Amino acid sequence: MAAIPTRNFATLVGNFAAGVQGRAAALVDFSVGAVLRAVAEASADLTLWLQSVIVYVLTLTRATTSEGVDLDSWYADWGFTRLPAKAATGVVIFSRFSADDLAVVPVGAEVATADGTRIYTVYADPSFTTYSADLGGYVLAAGTLNADIPVQATMPAGEMKASGWNVVSGQINTARSTVEGLDTVVNPSPLTNGLDAEKDTDYRARFALYIAGLSKGTEAAIRSAVAGVQQGLQAALVEKPGYVTVIVDDGSGAPSEALVASVRDAIGTVRAGGVQVSTIAVTRFVATVQMSVAIDPAYDNTAAIAIAGRVSTALGAYIDGLGIGKPLRFTILEHVAYGIPGVVNVTDIRLNGSTSDLIATPYQTIKAGRLLIGPIR
Repeated sequence: MAAIPTRNFATLVGNFAAGVQGRAAALVDFSVGAVLRAVAEASADLTLWLQSVIVYVLTLTRATTSEGVDLDSWYADWGFTRLPAKAATGVVIFSRFSADDLAVVPVGAEVATADGTRIYTVYADPSFTTYSADLGGYVLAAGTLNADIPVQATMPAGEMKASGWNVVSGQINTARSTVEGLDTVVNPSPLTNGLDAEKDTDYRARFALYIAGLSKGTEAAIRSAVAGVQQGLQAALVEKPGYVTVIVDDGSGAPSEALVASVRDAIGTVRAGGVQVSTIAVTRFVATVQMSVAIDPAYDNTAAIAIAGRVSTALGAYIDGLGIGKPLRFTILEHVAYGIPGVVNVTDIRLNGSTSDLIATPYQTIKAGRLLIGPIR
């Protein structure tokens, strides 16, 4: 914001007194309670208010200093709108004790946290091999005890704080809908991709990308088109002469076909003539982590379990935040665990059953699967 000269209350009163005295033939009384002192202080109050209005108006004259609805108003002149909150998505495991018969988890079935304050709904995703459009849900064949099922946070209309539906492993553990033949439900890994409505800083950064992409046909144009579809989208570009492949992820590692189609349509408005663009969903590369963490003896058993839970949450957040095509190094797992207060030793680490790094291709993203963290006393 441009700087303007302002004065505080004491300076304004002092300048008023100096101006009057300098023009008077005799000494003027400006002691506390004097009439002219009261006039000076009243004038200073009014001047302070006018200064505050001028400073506020000045903040509105530039997008970099506008906030909230004022920033929305600025960008509305370009038809550029703030992205809404994005609901958290993830996977829960439905299990049963007896697998004699076929069971179906219908689309629309609801699960929740133990206190019932956070609700999640099963949605259709044909990328899951257990999904059946004919049966309207996910099928557990006879002999199958459990299955991974995708869910999405169910938020009130207009909710701006979607991050409140992000949960740690095991927090979703209650079935609100009766599913015949199934007994338990749990989320094996944290849900971390719920995003609040776009923040001012992100809104401004995306506008800069939008302006840079107006030339069309450039990488900036493609990335701007992707960013404008939904919050939290990641895109990786693989280029060959006359051909570009755009790999898309919404943070879950399994973006829906509808979302990929929306991104494809958005890119189609900015691609260069003669250049073919293929838009595909990223492939989810699941990372299963097993480790034992020794807890400081100063903590009791309840605290030790909570610390192990925080290790699980930290590992899940780190893995889920890697991004498209990025590797997961085996040695970083120990580093993340030691970053949690109360952890004094980390042993028996296994990453997908081995001690090797996980290397993702440009078309894959590594996401947290089962995180088996055992506290040791």
